Amino acid sequence: MSYSFYLLELLSALLLEILLSLQLYTHLAMSLHFLRTSIFIPSTGFLIGFGRQFRNMVDNERRITSALFIGALLGTLFSALVLESKIAVILCLVVQIPSYIWYCATYIPFARDCIKSCLRGCLNKLKK
Repeated sequence: MSYSFYLLELLSALLLEILLSLQLYTHLAMSLHFLRTSIFIPSTGFLIGFGRQFRNMVDNERRITSALFIGALLGTLFSALVLESKIAVILCLVVQIPSYIWYCATYIPFARDCIKSCLRGCLNKLKK
């Protein structure tokens, strides 16, 4: 299985989560989203070991992205369960999804360059 297929599947799953959270805005839906999403990062710990996974997360290359993802993940849960604010949940999801995609891209050679190139191309198309 190629990395691009994995990223495409991840992106579609996260977009589905946003759509579901907009339609089924309940404590249960947000709790399930939190549980599912919180499994993403440590899931690779089974492959490379949990100690190495944690060291990778706090590495200079991934520190900011990991903090953004975990902060947005906790913010999503807090916004849904405590604040009960749909707008805050959506804002947290808007931060959470790109930060996780960027985190995954740090493990794939040249993936970040590819993402930057794609975004530059899209922005150039919008400017014309």
